[in-house]
Amino acid sequence: MACTYADFILRYPEFAILPEARVQMFLDDAACDVDETKFKDCVGSRITCALAAHYSALAYQSANGNAGSVGQMLSKTVDKVSATYATPDANLSKGSNGYYMSTIYGQEYLSLLRRYCPGILTI
Repeated sequence: MACTYADFILRYPEFAILPEARVQMFLDDAACDVDETKFKDCVGSRITCALAAHYSALAYQSANGNAGSVGQMLSKTVDKVSATYATPDANLSKGSNGYYMSTIYGQEYLSLLRRYCPGILTI
């Protein structure tokens, strides 16, 4: 069972602000990247939805002036503005651990992959 737009918005309502066509594009991309036939119906759909949410989050960040992926915020200073982010992996290219760790949705994607196909995941 593929992740539909309705399923996606139900699971991630925060992305309802994006145009449906844009979200559908990320759903299509994620569907190409995930072979759902390797999982039970519900699991493959969840993995695809999480990956599409990751793609959507990165696009939303980019559209709002943050074109780079960042890790978890470790510290911030308000006066004289400062912020420190963790870098999960120096390699933030697509497919790297750091790339997926840059959003909570990518982290969910990795978690699902590790849970349901631990023997084939190498990042």
